[in-house]
Amino acid sequence: MFRDIFIQEIYRIPNFDYLDEVSETQREYTALVAAEVEIFSVRDEEEIRGNTRINLRPRNVMIQEPGQEIVVPRQAFEFEEIPFSERAMHRTLDLEIRFSFLNAGSRQELYQGNEKISFQQSYVGEAEILAMPPADREMVRLGRLLMQRMLDRLNPVQKNRTLELEVGTSPLPWSGDTVDLGHPGILQANRYAVSGDYDRALKGWSYVVFEPVSFSESERFTFGSELYTRLRQARLPQNTLKTLLRLYGKSYSLEEIDPVMIALLERQDFQRYSAIIKFYARNSQPQDGRNLAAAHFNLGSMYRLQQRWSLAAYHFAQANAYQPGIKYAQAWTDMQIASGSYNPLDSLVENTIEAAGTTPPPEDALVQPRAASAIIQPVRQPAEMEPTRIEPVELPFLSEDPEFGLEIN
Repeated sequence: MFRDIFIQEIYRIPNFDYLDEVSETQREYTALVAAEVEIFSVRDEEEIRGNTRINLRPRNVMIQEPGQEIVVPRQAFEFEEIPFSERAMHRTLDLEIRFSFLNAGSRQELYQGNEKISFQQSYVGEAEILAMPPADREMVRLGRLLMQRMLDRLNPVQKNRTLELEVGTSPLPWSGDTVDLGHPGILQANRYAVSGDYDRALKGWSYVVFEPVSFSESERFTFGSELYTRLRQARLPQNTLKTLLRLYGKSYSLEEIDPVMIALLERQDFQRYSAIIKFYARNSQPQDGRNLAAAHFNLGSMYRLQQRWSLAAYHFAQANAYQPGIKYAQAWTDMQIASGSYNPLDSLVENTIEAAGTTPPPEDALVQPRAASAIIQPVRQPAEMEPTRIEPVELPFLSEDPEFGLEIN
């Protein structure tokens, strides 16, 4: 298999050719290649971990007011914390091939050495595990990548190094998400990089990663079940959550959101929690992962070019944490090998790309993470515990609450 890949990659380079037979006149310019696969390893290590799922269940109830015969409708909400076991699969592939190149005429050794490449990715949850690509297909990809890298180094024609940069996403609101030129901050930093101003490029991408969240005029904020469960994970006080449940099922524009929350919350609660609430309620959240992954990848690529392996590895791991993918995971594993910190025989549970995505940045990073990116700390309980029910929250229907001085459509 690898022999066929090697021949295909030779044909890819104009300065090389593959010969079935060598004539006497060709010997001086021909190399005999011997290769032996020394490591061919595929490891899938399973991990079972305890986790907790938080659900918010709305329901309608009829309540009789004290001292009255009237039964009035109420909207009740119930948080459930349900422990469950979650399966993770950590896959590592290692490939090492020893090559020897001899001049066909003089038999002089031209090159000898071991070429190695590895890949690691973590798949969490049954859906991701079922979608894992076949190991043999991934090994073919690794073999092709290994051959390309070796032959590019042997190529007698010097090549310019190409730095791949991602542009992120920022769809234009009026286009229905059909026009997307990329994230403005990432694009500007990319222009700095193209012009050779690497310091400003690094600062530009870092600003995208760690900038305070800003909202466009077209932003909307939706109060659905997912928001409340995330706020509970963020340990918002229960009284504040009870108050916010009056907004369940509602959506507000940027101009409306602050007046609505000011009318609901105590002043100190608004000052303390409004930024967190808006951070998780905004409808543009799905774009964050792609933009953060793109900025982290660009940072990692630039640090890789500068051979600053620890910084490059950190940013590649962060990119993979936001948007798991082959490109990010391969880049992270390459940095482990480049820095000399990778050992194929190490236990994967201790040193996984998933774990690397949760580590703080190195001390020589330009900036440290914003607080908002680390707000959520999932509540973890042993898997054998019985489900814990939190006391239901009962509220009047919004349209029938005379004390709530807001018109809600």
